[in-house]
Amino acid sequence: MGTRIGHAGFLALAVLLGASERGFAAACNGRGVPEALAAAQAQCCPARNHGAYVSCAAHLTNELVKQGKLQPSCKSLIFKAGCPAATTTTLQTTTTTAAPRTTTTSSAPVSTTTSTSAPGASTTTTPASSTTSTTMAGGPTTTSSTTPAPTTTTTPGATSTTTTTLGTGPVPPPREICGNCIDDDGNGLTDFEDPACCMQSQAFTMTVTRGLLRPRGVTTRLKLKSLLAKAGLADVNPLKQDVFVQIRPAGGTDVLCAKAPADKFMKMHGAFKFWDRQHRVASAEGISDIRVQVRRDGSVRFSAVGKRVKFRTPQGGTLQVTVGFRDPATAEAGNRCSTQTQAFRTGRQGQLLAP
Repeated sequence: MGTRIGHAGFLALAVLLGASERGFAAACNGRGVPEALAAAQAQCCPARNHGAYVSCAAHLTNELVKQGKLQPSCKSLIFKAGCPAATTTTLQTTTTTAAPRTTTTSSAPVSTTTSTSAPGASTTTTPASSTTSTTMAGGPTTTSSTTPAPTTTTTPGATSTTTTTLGTGPVPPPREICGNCIDDDGNGLTDFEDPACCMQSQAFTMTVTRGLLRPRGVTTRLKLKSLLAKAGLADVNPLKQDVFVQIRPAGGTDVLCAKAPADKFMKMHGAFKFWDRQHRVASAEGISDIRVQVRRDGSVRFSAVGKRVKFRTPQGGTLQVTVGFRDPATAEAGNRCSTQTQAFRTGRQGQLLAP
């Protein structure tokens, strides 16, 4: 169902993405992109709109990234390619109505002739003109004619044809769906990185006080401590709000989007705590401990720890770290987030450290 595109085609596509994404396009070397697109279009096309395609393709590309078959920075090429252009379908329906025409025809008369002659009679019947003769000696001859009933013939009349055309119509632009860890609208920003899920009035500037990302094969040992806000964020409540942790290289796409559900938090020692040492919460992506503390001065502190968090440690450089709060009962009106673009330095063993 999908269309296979070569490496050269994808390099041309990356150039056309625009000046705002040049850095991202350069980061993607195209390895595995044709195979990933072919698989995505085979599984996800046709789709009701581009957002539905992206939502489906994201699951496939995330798995390919985890397997090391696709760079994270190449996912947006798969999303932007989308399904082949929709076509208009014309359905022609032909209805034939038999408008009967009635013709009345009188057949040739049937003649009946009766003759009286000599004794002894003989009768002869001829089809179509049914003539009966009776002969008796010396008697008179009487003749009578009978016209049969009319014959009715029905012949087909006019034929009517009805043609109905069904068009695809304009496809509405995709919109960001908050809380699913997918860049639904394809703008390179996922969930709480996107203003659609966290408006400027809902966003706060984070201060990363400690960051450690140590490579462990396809996973990463993560330690993160930060000040989410000095004031204005004291109304967060992880007992009602799901907590999201997102990390992405500057100019790239998410390498981590983890969700700790509200029903897995508890209030303990003046803080909201989440434990998943047995890794039973799949959406937490391997993060085993989260702590959110609202202090008396109105500041909010945050920490997250995981020995084998499900993402590859990115190359050294600048990372955007985002923590989001979302209450499913209030949709997006109650969303809160704290974010910071933080420079990480590379340690001797390849780990990333901040500050």
